[in-house]
Amino acid sequence: MLTKRNDLMTTAARGVKKTGITLLSALAISTAVAAPSAHAFDTQWVETTVKVRFNKSDLQAEGGLEQVYEKLERKASRACTSDKTSVAALGQTLAQCEADLLSQFVESADIQKLSTYHQSQASLQTTKKYALNAG
Repeated sequence: MLTKRNDLMTTAARGVKKTGITLLSALAISTAVAAPSAHAFDTQWVETTVKVRFNKSDLQAEGGLEQVYEKLERKASRACTSDKTSVAALGQTLAQCEADLLSQFVESADIQKLSTYHQSQASLQTTKKYALNAG
């Protein structure tokens, strides 16, 4: 018996090759389409707790209220600056983040003297803002 050798594929092998190419193409297309949309779901929000400690006796000292308030401002600034991605994702500016966090600090301290000082500082900031826009 004479066996004729050739380099061509048989009919069955061609079908497998076409199926393989089709599946690889479909996989490549689905990966290309899914990659950008996967980013929207991979964000895991993690709640971060920022703590500030100070002694209530610091508020009684001369200039102590201002020092404690400046400490709260610095802590809020550092916390917002260290996580700019979350700030941007929430649609806040850095200043809004700092103001919000500072208000949370003052509220959680629950000290009337500090709350009053914070309200006076907030009204000064509003006045400065309007004065700058008036010109």
